[in-house]
Amino acid sequence: DWNPGQSASDSTSQPPLELDNDDDNDGYDDSVDVFPLDPSEWADCEGDSIGDNADTDDDNDGIPDAQDTFPCNPAYSQDSDGDGIPDTWELQYGLDPLDPRDAYFDLDQDGYLNWEEYQMGLDPTVSDRAAQIVFVDEPAYIVPGGEASLSVQYSTTDTNPNLSGLGIRVHYDARYVSSVELTNIFSESFISVSAPQEDVNDFDGDPQTDRYILVSWASIQGPIWPGSLPAELFDIEIESVEGISCLPYYPIRFSVSAAATGYNVSAPSVYNPVMQATLDVDGDGEAAALTDGLLIIRRLFGFSGSTLINGSVAQSAEYQSAPAIADRIDGFNGAFDIDADGKTEALTDGLLIIRRLFGFSGTTLVAGSVASDGARTDATAIARYIDALSSADTNGGSCPSLPDGMIDSNDGTYLTDLNSGLDWRDVNLTLGLSFNEVSTKILSGDLIGWRFATIPEINTLISNFSGIEFDVTTYGGIELENNEIDELITLLGPTSIQGSERIVWGFHSTGPSGNSTRSAWLRDVGVEGLTDTTVANNGLTDKSLGLADHGSFLVRETQL
Repeated sequence: DWNPGQSASDSTSQPPLELDNDDDNDGYDDSVDVFPLDPSEWADCEGDSIGDNADTDDDNDGIPDAQDTFPCNPAYSQDSDGDGIPDTWELQYGLDPLDPRDAYFDLDQDGYLNWEEYQMGLDPTVSDRAAQIVFVDEPAYIVPGGEASLSVQYSTTDTNPNLSGLGIRVHYDARYVSSVELTNIFSESFISVSAPQEDVNDFDGDPQTDRYILVSWASIQGPIWPGSLPAELFDIEIESVEGISCLPYYPIRFSVSAAATGYNVSAPSVYNPVMQATLDVDGDGEAAALTDGLLIIRRLFGFSGSTLINGSVAQSAEYQSAPAIADRIDGFNGAFDIDADGKTEALTDGLLIIRRLFGFSGTTLVAGSVASDGARTDATAIARYIDALSSADTNGGSCPSLPDGMIDSNDGTYLTDLNSGLDWRDVNLTLGLSFNEVSTKILSGDLIGWRFATIPEINTLISNFSGIEFDVTTYGGIELENNEIDELITLLGPTSIQGSERIVWGFHSTGPSGNSTRSAWLRDVGVEGLTDTTVANNGLTDKSLGLADHGSFLVRETQL
């Protein structure tokens, strides 16, 4: 340390002396380094003067740290569902140690989620405080690539309808949706609703739910809000992308920005099932006209019981009973809206399905069976959609996983490519910032150590990720198959979403005239006249596409 009353400005040495805050150069500041002179150690969780790196059983519970999920807590060692709560604690309080969803429930409705109760040493079955309750009666059933809605309700644990207001954030994972919107917002004492925001502070404790919408109410005339219970706060409208099919459910989480005096806010997460719709409603492994087709059109006419299934269930079918088949068809109802008119009907959608399963195409397929206000009316588009349903896997796919040599950071803010020795910053963190704005943050030290990725580095990232060699030139585009770009977007975070387009921009800062040049690739989802090739051949920029909401690829030398 400097002598009393002295600082770096008083140094007469050349070069001037600098204060060393990391004596052993291990990357941990001396103020937090238990072993400030030993570069191989920096922590000692049980205080036995043996560094945690050298100590193979930090909490001395007889379970090696490599097998101990809680290496500094001798009371716990296992967390089977990976929700951050020990198995024994979950069993003690009636939770399921194999289901991570219950970490975000609030058993006693006191405003502390189960994972928070564990961390604070509280009993999750005993309420510690009165609470305003934000809840959903029924989750939304999400069909990949479709729309879904759920209604959010409000009440209080003490049935008090007259409080000062509420402010909550609605959190979601932007990788699997094209939009999330709050509608039908409760009007009494309504203050404002925000545009989607980046959750850089992780308000809900889940780094995967990376965006939120803030909505608030405040009673200016005193504690008279909402006036009666229960109250319908708002609806959440979700437009999903096809890639959501890899999930068994899609979570919506909440966090609190403001609560009434004397109250917590109890807002458990909502887990919305992702429906893996298929025309193989009897589950025999294929979609056939005289079994599945008949079952679907009969059900759309309203048949049930033996009238529904008579002579139309394959002998090898997994689902044989009328109730089971009716439930499957009803559950897939939204996906069976073939002409996309917002309704699923026998004489339009049902006829289209059974005709296609018989093999019809062109005008024979659609004649007299497409609603005049349908959004999907072209015979080729309808055939393609029905064929996709015919081959759909109701068990879903697997979400993208990291290839060998790639590691996700603990906080989800960057991806490390060990093959190239680079950290790739999550593009969420620069979403909506221009090239100049990001440059300013780099130069000012807000993004210390980070820089724009070069085009060769983007080439290398894609090659290391996919195993396919790409040659991306200045102002050029990358044409990737939809599933490939979806996986890359999923791993590096959502990028620009404008309308129905999802864009990733990579910047290269050494153009021939000293100006920034850029490379982009576009996931084309069917907007006429705007394709990967269009971007590649015309050198379109974010401004020419009208896409101001984009994220930048930033890299640094890996910290590992």
